[in-house]
Amino acid sequence: MSESARHIRPVSYSTTPGIWDEPWYRVHTEQFEAAFLPNAGQDMEFVDNVDVFVDLKDGSRWSATIITLAQVEILMKRWAASGEAPSGRYFWCSDGLIVRDPGISNMVQVLTGLRTASSHRFFNAWTTEIRTTCAEAIRARLPPSRLRPGLHDTP
Repeated sequence: MSESARHIRPVSYSTTPGIWDEPWYRVHTEQFEAAFLPNAGQDMEFVDNVDVFVDLKDGSRWSATIITLAQVEILMKRWAASGEAPSGRYFWCSDGLIVRDPGISNMVQVLTGLRTASSHRFFNAWTTEIRTTCAEAIRARLPPSRLRPGLHDTP
C-alpha cells in the first residue's frame, strides 16, 4: 500500500491511535508494534475477537487471538446449541488471550501490561513462532484482492 493510501484513524480521544494499513490496523508503542486483523468496517472500540501479530523491540515476534470473556460466552452458547466443542462445554483456541473488555485500546493496554517486569516471564513463555498455519488462516479470511503481493507468512 502506498504512503498516500495510509492514514491515521484515531480510535477515540481516550484511546491509542493506530495506523490503518489495510487489512492491518497497526499500533506502535515504545515496547512493540501490534498488527491487528479486525473485520472490515468494525469499530476499533468494539473489537472483541481479533488476531494480532506483535513485534517486540528485541526482534522477537509472537501471535495471538485476543477474545473477550463475553465473546467466549457467546461462542460457548452457540456451540451448546450446535453440538460443537462437545455441546459448548469448553473453549479452546491456539495462542488465545482472554481479556475482560473489548476494544483495540484495551487490548494494547493488556499487551503493554504483559511487558512489565512482573509479567515479563509470562510474556516470554507465551511467545510463539509464527507458523505457516497461522498465515494460512489469515489467507482464508481475506479475499485474494486484499493480500499484498509477496505476503508470505506474516504481516
